[in-house]
Amino acid sequence: MVSRPQPNTPGDELELFLTQVQQLTQRHREEVPVSQRRGWGQYFTPLAIAQRMAGLVSVPQVGRVRILDPGAGTGMLGVVTAVRMLAAGVQVELTAIEPEPRARQVLVDTYKTLKKIADTFFPKQLHCRIVDTDFLQYKPGQSFDVVVTNPPYQKMSPKNPAGGDSPNLYTRFMEVAAGLLRPGGELVCIVPRSFTSGTYFRRFRQRLSQVLQLEVLHVFASRRAAFASDRVLQETVICRYRAEHAHSETVRISCSSGTEPENLGVSLGVLRRLVVGKPGGGEPLKIPCSPADLACLEQMSRFAQTLAGLGVCVSTGKVVPFRNREFLHTTNVPKSVPLLWMQHVLPQGITWPLGGRLAKPEWIAGDAPVLIANANYVFVRRVSSKDEPRRLTVCPYTRSLAGDVIGVENHINYLYRQSQSLTPDEVWGLATWLSSRLVDRYVRITNGHTQINAGELRRLPTPPLATITAVGKCARAGGLTAGQQMLQNVLAELHTSANTGGHKPRLRQL
Repeated sequence: MVSRPQPNTPGDELELFLTQVQQLTQRHREEVPVSQRRGWGQYFTPLAIAQRMAGLVSVPQVGRVRILDPGAGTGMLGVVTAVRMLAAGVQVELTAIEPEPRARQVLVDTYKTLKKIADTFFPKQLHCRIVDTDFLQYKPGQSFDVVVTNPPYQKMSPKNPAGGDSPNLYTRFMEVAAGLLRPGGELVCIVPRSFTSGTYFRRFRQRLSQVLQLEVLHVFASRRAAFASDRVLQETVICRYRAEHAHSETVRISCSSGTEPENLGVSLGVLRRLVVGKPGGGEPLKIPCSPADLACLEQMSRFAQTLAGLGVCVSTGKVVPFRNREFLHTTNVPKSVPLLWMQHVLPQGITWPLGGRLAKPEWIAGDAPVLIANANYVFVRRVSSKDEPRRLTVCPYTRSLAGDVIGVENHINYLYRQSQSLTPDEVWGLATWLSSRLVDRYVRITNGHTQINAGELRRLPTPPLATITAVGKCARAGGLTAGQQMLQNVLAELHTSANTGGHKPRLRQL
């Protein structure tokens, strides 16, 4: 075995130490069953991500910095942040919160080693403390300059009041952390992107925006990139928030294909109001990651109407299979009607039945209480991810199935009119619009989870009804390709008109 050269500088010693922490974390990951780690919501921070997050923390010129690492696990994130401060000559008070016994034991050993190194190269500059408690109940009696966290991910019941009422443990960690920051303090966290959109997290976004200001947001383009070692499939972001009123009009947004520094893509300075919307409104965050994304937001902002404003309703299919088992049939028994699943929803139209290609019942009793009228609709799959070729799979439907009623499973959204049926031209026009590249990009910018909710569709900016109808007429005559071409021509005319009207760009590229 080739002996490793002994470190002879503080930098060498710290670099070797961080490598050892990474190895200890990997060993812990291998020794502790996946079920046990997931029971605690543990997904450990890789060294490359910890270094990226620590790089977002502001280094004070002089004095002392109080760092809190809640849900510390084996200590990687807090340790890397502390090392950065020590190397800059800043005194560090590092506090870690970790209640899980096996991870805490690794954390204890990690902090002992860090303290020994600090006493050698940075005497009296580091104080470490480990607290065995539930972070949601933590009452430290002091504020912190920095909170760095990779919080646990677990669903939370709204009946549990600990840390707020948001539906996941990670957002409750963020909310508690916000209350522990001094004025001007920073929260740097790596979390699922799901909190940035949807109605479930709306109240959380409202409360957070009242006490913290978003300054930096980094998106991982791949759902596998951030926690590949734990085989986590999750759209993930790194955020930096500051506990004070915003001094900058922009939010810095970046995107990377992986975790290494060389994978960092373009960095944009985007107007804050374009990202977060109205202050305190709890609106979904818009996260453009490229100049093309910004151009998309600019183009969509020209449409004053929404689907709801056009009088178009959006609902979710009423058939929840496990609640309606007694009505479902695998064959066409007397008085049964078609049941649509999202697999039947294809861009070219409804393909039903699928027979042996779909191992699900495709018929439902005609007297089931969850049926809808057999009318003209636009069907949209409710589940998709950023890895798929399109976020919206849309299907025009003009009563091609027989019967007065049909069943629609609850993984499908459907567009309709309340008082009268959509016209065929409206159906095809709406389907063409929702299938467009512009809308696909917009949904990717504004949607942070795998659900396409009815509420998000209702708020989708939309061209005037006359444009929708004209595009639909073209699509009915020549197919969706012809409709898309006409739509592109309309959008190009709007773009030319806006540019000649002197619209100012909303982008400052860094």
